[in-house]
Amino acid sequence: MRAPGYLRACFAAGLWMAGACRLFGAETNGPPDCWLTNQVQYPRDTQAAQVSSNRFASLRAELLAEALRVVWTPPPGDTATGVVLRSSVDEPGHWPARDWRSLSLERRGGGQWEAVVPVDTPDVPLVYFAAAAGGGPAAASPMRLCLPRRLGLEAPTRIFWPFLEGFEEGFESWRWVAGGPEDEPFRTAIPVKNGKAALSVTLGPGRSAATLGTTRVRGWRVLERGATGVALWMRMREGAGRARFTLLANAFATNQVVAPRPGEVTLGQTWQRVELPFKDFGRLPLADLDFFAIELLGRPGAEFLLDDLQLLGHWLFH
Repeated sequence: MRAPGYLRACFAAGLWMAGACRLFGAETNGPPDCWLTNQVQYPRDTQAAQVSSNRFASLRAELLAEALRVVWTPPPGDTATGVVLRSSVDEPGHWPARDWRSLSLERRGGGQWEAVVPVDTPDVPLVYFAAAAGGGPAAASPMRLCLPRRLGLEAPTRIFWPFLEGFEEGFESWRWVAGGPEDEPFRTAIPVKNGKAALSVTLGPGRSAATLGTTRVRGWRVLERGATGVALWMRMREGAGRARFTLLANAFATNQVVAPRPGEVTLGQTWQRVELPFKDFGRLPLADLDFFAIELLGRPGAEFLLDDLQLLGHWLFH
């Protein structure tokens, strides 16, 4: 599979940073790792950080021993006590619904910070930036764009697995859409279907519905692997409840496409595998799929448990 032909151009808006690139679809003579400076949007929890181009001038991705590394050598006197890499696999864009994942950089000899980034496909761009803590207010780098295959990576660095979310690694890809306790974080609970954690959602006082969603279901992954739908396990703590499902393409943008699945799924007190073929959602541009919404309905105080979100497809493992 070649790099997608719909890559949007990235370019330098000024002379403040050397090495910016210009992409024209899959054909480009520009560098495979470059600064991305046009119309970017940082994740909500980073938007208050000060963007510092000078401090992060050395930030870059490189290939070493068939592994993709992101490295940063801070300027002399820098007092950062911790650095986190935020990365997102997708073409530039989808800013309101990018699937950002965090990875801590480790400090090596000579003061360099680095992290090895798992790559599921070398043919889809990686957008990334670094955020530093310590030494003053929170600071973030400008965003960079990496094309792993152009950088020299010829194959994924981890084996494909249709499993998308088990809630053992937190809730970075999840958010409330409506009816949720916006000032409260998500939480886990037992029993679980598999692993050590299941997502617990309790309807608040006076509320009979809440909608949450995730950016984990991505159009590029669906098309690359020929996925036919999504599935997850659900149950109630007590009593009964119902669930509705919606897929979105270009979520929360002006060209958003919303595809609700007709009908509801009734939930009881035993784990139930809910399979949701894409064909049940009607017409949807799967290439631009970037958000999966789940509406939970029940009496106030009802507790829903969710676990093991994964893709459906023609593979032999589940």
